[in-house]
Amino acid sequence: HNGRTYLFSRDRVYEVWRHDNLQQKTSFYINEMFPKGPRTVSVAYTNARSGVTVLIERTNVYRFRWNRDKKHFHLARKSPQQLSKDINFIPHIGFQWSDDNQVLMKCFQNNDFVIYDAYWNVPTFKGSKEDYFRNLPNDMIGMTLKTQTLLIVYTASNTVQVYDTKKHRIVQEYPIETNKLVGCINE
Repeated sequence: HNGRTYLFSRDRVYEVWRHDNLQQKTSFYINEMFPKGPRTVSVAYTNARSGVTVLIERTNVYRFRWNRDKKHFHLARKSPQQLSKDINFIPHIGFQWSDDNQVLMKCFQNNDFVIYDAYWNVPTFKGSKEDYFRNLPNDMIGMTLKTQTLLIVYTASNTVQVYDTKKHRIVQEYPIETNKLVGCINE
């Protein structure tokens, strides 16, 4: 909702945008950009419909809104809160699916996921990744919706993959390190 892309790593958030057709980058401690937020995050995503940015640190959920007048994030009402006890795993990734549902997923060890309503802090559906998100990489660390049928997936093995939601498979893959990705994002 502010035209910028955010990448999280350890206790830092990297902000990337274009100004006068030039790539701009800066970094902050997470709790500098997101006041009263966590020091580190295990999950971060933005609901494109509502504009709410959700940060999760293990089982603590923080919801933030962008204030256009003051040009900063502020903590939303009913936040922070503990992740619902109905979610029986610590999520590793969160993203908005092509149908606008918000998904929290545990990767690496198993493939559990929930459709999550961050406002009410409840899972509305539970399932297995292989039943609904076939062939997504197990080491994914981030995801961006490109079109209604294409997702850009970032992995811990330093690849960027294009996932087709209709075919349920990776259709392109590029080896690229995150620091190099930040240099080309938003181009």
